[in-house]
Amino acid sequence: MAKRDPNVRARNQAVTAALAGDIATALPALLALHASGDAAASAGAAEILAFQGKWKEMAPCAKAVLANPDAVHTSNVLDDMKALLASMGKLPKRPKPEREQRKTFDDAIALAPTLKRLKNKPRELAHHCFALAVVFHVDDEIIARWDPEHPHMHFDDAAEVARALVRANKAARAWKILESRLSRWYPVDATQVLPVVLRTDPWLATLMTPARAKLVLRTPRAVH
Repeated sequence: MAKRDPNVRARNQAVTAALAGDIATALPALLALHASGDAAASAGAAEILAFQGKWKEMAPCAKAVLANPDAVHTSNVLDDMKALLASMGKLPKRPKPEREQRKTFDDAIALAPTLKRLKNKPRELAHHCFALAVVFHVDDEIIARWDPEHPHMHFDDAAEVARALVRANKAARAWKILESRLSRWYPVDATQVLPVVLRTDPWLATLMTPARAKLVLRTPRAVH
């Protein structure tokens, strides 16, 4: 029988507080668990400290996760810790944008309404076409097909639009769209409390001022 984790209840309570925007409650609890050797709690602590701009304090927490990878259940947590340590508050270098595949996109868009799974399903069709724009790197279509009223467009979709807008030198609109979807960010792993991509993505990190980082911290996430 697997050994029961004695910290799981305290950790879950701290993560719940963090997701609710109650950082004053969450961070001390996560740091106490980190100090006791709970590497799963170290992940959440590292994320909060990064958004607070406390990079030196963040580093030991991130390293604790990487030293104990079995403490988390998804590799994206490890990737986030590596990315935070690589950045240490510095903006990541922007890569060359992916080559637009306009013809392939246009062909896929023409085909989409004939797909059986999308017939008579306008919301699903709209989201599918948005996803095609992302896959084929057609920035103007990513922007044009963003629908703030669409119930299935969550934070990850908003992040794609924001990247396209940053590339189009429209940073103010990019942040407005991201802000509108902060509540629709959902963790993949039970240890995650924040969208680390806002700190580590080469396009999105440029949008993160100290004031905006504080706003992200206090905005309830994974709420609907």
